[in-house]
Amino acid sequence: MAEIGKKLAERLKKEKGKTLEFFKGLPGAIWQRKLYADGAEWTIYEVLVHIVEAESSLTTLFVHVAEDGNGVGEDFDIDAHNKKAVEKLKGSSVEDLLEQFSQLRDRLVLAVSNWGDNQFQNVGRHPFLGEARLDEMIRLSYLHVNLHIRDVRKALKEAGQGG
Repeated sequence: MAEIGKKLAERLKKEKGKTLEFFKGLPGAIWQRKLYADGAEWTIYEVLVHIVEAESSLTTLFVHVAEDGNGVGEDFDIDAHNKKAVEKLKGSSVEDLLEQFSQLRDRLVLAVSNWGDNQFQNVGRHPFLGEARLDEMIRLSYLHVNLHIRDVRKALKEAGQGG
């Protein structure tokens, strides 16, 4: 296994465990709490839906960039994509969403484990970063999840439910 791939795969696995543990531990009443009051105006449940969808679409993007693809187009509208994608997955149970996340993260770990160090240097267009190397895109994927978890923890604390 390539050195970069080994490090990224280990981190992705570790973050997967932390993410699943966090969301499985949330109290049932908190899922419909508004997390963001501007922009997407998502509940905690919708944030989980977003995380799952992002894991899916970004893994597809990463595979494309690893195979010398360009990434998303310059006209890609991340806000419109996120809104449409979340609406499409809404209605899934929390348990199903967590299982989907687990499977998707396993798929990404497997892909990352099989790429050579040179593939992580490929550059493509990421929906948030713009032009970036593949290894940078992958790092952002687990940081992205952690930022949302931080926001959920803050909402829990404000609701007096720990965090």
